[in-house]
Amino acid sequence: MMKTALALLVLLLGGWLGSLRSNAAPDADWHKLQDGEAVSVQVVGSLHGITPSPLYTVATSEGRAIVATIVRWYNAAPPNGVQPFYGRHGYPWKLRIDLSDGSDIMIEQAYDCTTRAFSNHSEKSCASADGEVVFHVQSKELRGKNRELYDWLAGGWRTQQ
Repeated sequence: MMKTALALLVLLLGGWLGSLRSNAAPDADWHKLQDGEAVSVQVVGSLHGITPSPLYTVATSEGRAIVATIVRWYNAAPPNGVQPFYGRHGYPWKLRIDLSDGSDIMIEQAYDCTTRAFSNHSEKSCASADGEVVFHVQSKELRGKNRELYDWLAGGWRTQQ
């Protein structure tokens, strides 16, 4: 009886957290990037031993073009909500934008997770949310629609090599 009640509580809490996905107002921590604010971009993460993208910096003409494209995409799609915390969900690729003040912004493909409760355990299943990304800005995880950034993270960066 206790296990069933606990499993039901986990299921209800997971559903409630998932419903918060886009109901929150955009956060004031996100701001459009100004010219010269982004100094480099790189796709990092995934499994250990997997090679990240090259580090594209504003020091080269190719790097300047890629940084400018990423900044344009970033500025075109401000977040429209907060990404719920689902815990660890694999090893996603993340786009790191290094800023001139030493801070960075991380962007990854958004995901939706569901939890199914059983009598003696629960199972979590996560799937990428098509065309949506999560902006990690300061300590916030903000969610927005951005097809270009989503596609870049899905492997578009590989065509730049």
